[in-house]
Amino acid sequence: MAAVAVACTPNSGNTVLKGSFTGPDAPESVHIVLRSQGIDTLIALKNSEFSCELPVDLVNVGSVEAGVSGGNFISDGTVLTVKIAGSNILTESAKPSKSVNSRFAEYNARTDEYISEMRSTMRSLADSTGISDEEKDRLQEEYYDSFIEKFKNFNLEAIAANRNNAVGVSALRQIYYEFEDESLDSLISTLDTAIVKLPFVQRLQEGIAARRNTAEGKMFTDFTVAQPDGAQASLSDYVGKGKYVLVDFWASWCRPCKMEIPYVKAAYNKFKGNDFDVVSVAVWDKPQATVDTAKVYGVNWNQIVDAQSVPTDIYGIMGIPHIILFGPDGTIVKRGLRGEGIAEEVSKYVK
Repeated sequence: MAAVAVACTPNSGNTVLKGSFTGPDAPESVHIVLRSQGIDTLIALKNSEFSCELPVDLVNVGSVEAGVSGGNFISDGTVLTVKIAGSNILTESAKPSKSVNSRFAEYNARTDEYISEMRSTMRSLADSTGISDEEKDRLQEEYYDSFIEKFKNFNLEAIAANRNNAVGVSALRQIYYEFEDESLDSLISTLDTAIVKLPFVQRLQEGIAARRNTAEGKMFTDFTVAQPDGAQASLSDYVGKGKYVLVDFWASWCRPCKMEIPYVKAAYNKFKGNDFDVVSVAVWDKPQATVDTAKVYGVNWNQIVDAQSVPTDIYGIMGIPHIILFGPDGTIVKRGLRGEGIAEEVSKYVK
């Protein structure tokens, strides 16, 4: 009831969200959510219409549902009219030129166009005839690199034009992983304080700080997690014990992780001994799925399972697989190893 009162009490300067629905499929109510403002309310239609005022919130995305249709909106202080288009709900502003909501809709439409074009081109290249699989892979990689550069520039322009609203936040979500930490930190510093305080951006900054604290040349940071059998497992059970140790942070559901296992296995088989060992650390995964998948892929080295987000928070790991080589004393030698580069890096230190 409190949420309904907040959502529907008229106040000057608020966003007006309204709509009119007729016909046999017209909904009986509208569900409006703007969680950042504590609003989650169901509004019954009166004479097939509804009108509601919401607090202005430029940096968070709200949602509206009517029957089986749904969509998102930005509460930007303008009058927004809800329209149903199939399973989608569109919120159109009475003053598009002054509406962040209109910019948000345009940005999403452009983003969909980029992604659709990319997927279509990648499929077309994959279905090409008369060329080898190696040539297909080369062409796809070249195209994808050019696409990412174009998509990155599109989003950078969106961020520059929307440093204080949800359009900029959405654009940052699309490309943050394309930046080195220093560049990402600089980009975040250009954003409005309200955006910087968002949990998503806070997590990005925490990740940057964590990676600085666990950068190459730094001493390892230990962690301890409970195992399914009730025992405790620590990174220090293996790292800092006089061997070079390759640690593979992975999960059973992660296809790229499973693609790296043969490279990890090759390094293990070639270099295992008094000077080298391997540990797989399962994160963001179900313990039984970890155990079953490890067995299928022939993981016969040390494992820590059910670590969840404990090590990824410590080491600022935003995506997996993430493979780190630690030195005999626990110093971080190299981060982000992949493919044939794993054995190549290990061979620099272990014979």
